[in-house]
Amino acid sequence: MIYIIDSGILINQSVIPDLHIEDEVVYTTQNVLNELKSSLSRSVLILFEEKYKITVINPSLINIDSVKKTISKIGENKLSMQDIELLALAVELRNNDMVIIFTDDYAIMNIAHELEITVNNIKTTGGSQKRRYKFKCKSCGKYYNREQLDCEICGSQQFIRYKK
Repeated sequence: MIYIIDSGILINQSVIPDLHIEDEVVYTTQNVLNELKSSLSRSVLILFEEKYKITVINPSLINIDSVKKTISKIGENKLSMQDIELLALAVELRNNDMVIIFTDDYAIMNIAHELEITVNNIKTTGGSQKRRYKFKCKSCGKYYNREQLDCEICGSQQFIRYKK
């Protein structure tokens, strides 16, 4: 099994989360680690590194593009570049192994479900169902299955996102 961690499981934690994993190696990206800015989250990272070996790998552009296509397909627009890279890393490492992402981020969970990647959350509940979105132009009311820059009917750039 391959374990990948998101920064959210280390940010604002008072204790090292117990991931209940057999292997003591976990993976993440450099940009995920760069999200740890507070002294508390940095301290938790140091303690976490005493228990688990963190291997930092940055995913390939091919896998980043693949994740971006999935994001576009289901209309999930709440992901940062760090989130996209984390998901791309999971895609990259899953060759013949099962990959588990540890995160409390619902947007990451949603895309991971679409990519058929297992997710374990630490503090949150839910996030076990796929969400898909549609977008409605605020001006003319035309619906789209994907996020648009401009409405093809009226040219507006303002859209409302709805769950399908």
